[in-house]
Amino acid sequence: MANDDSYNVLWKYNQDTNKYSRLHVYGGAHTERAKNNQQTQITTDVVIAIKMATIARSSESKYYDHTTTGSGEAYIFQNGIIQKATWRRANVKDELKFFDGENNEIELNRGRTWISIYNNTSGGHVSWK
Repeated sequence: MANDDSYNVLWKYNQDTNKYSRLHVYGGAHTERAKNNQQTQITTDVVIAIKMATIARSSESKYYDHTTTGSGEAYIFQNGIIQKATWRRANVKDELKFFDGENNEIELNRGRTWISIYNNTSGGHVSWK
């Protein structure tokens, strides 16, 4: 992950479709090539932002590797609602799971889920309005 704003994105919730549309931070839809070879806006049913420890690949590099085991804070966006959560994964063979403040596993909506990683190393944060 490069350490600049060009990798920041926005997600916009559409109540009619119960989906989140991905937008470039500098404006415009983030698109992907559909099966019919046409560009279509990226949408997802659930957006999850997880905080993970990072390690720089080298002192000159703008790129980081992420520690994907252990636990940390997360924010889950689904059904137009934001839920603070904790992610957990004991080892790389385990499934990544999310828990609420009472240690209950959070059920995610069926469909496409987009997970984004943020960290304090590069000043990463999650915000919404």
